[in-house]
Amino acid sequence: MAERLLADVAPIDRVDSFILTPLSDELDQLELLAERVAPTLREATA
Repeated sequence: MAERLLADVAPIDRVDSFILTPLSDELDQLELLAERVAPTLREATA
């Protein structure tokens, strides 16, 4: 998921942030966003 987002924004000169909206409030999905997706996006845009 993070790789796809990064590919989508690659042509853009600057991305300040991403808003990640989970499809549900299931704990597994929230943990996935927090532990895997958000850190990858943070590193790539630092």
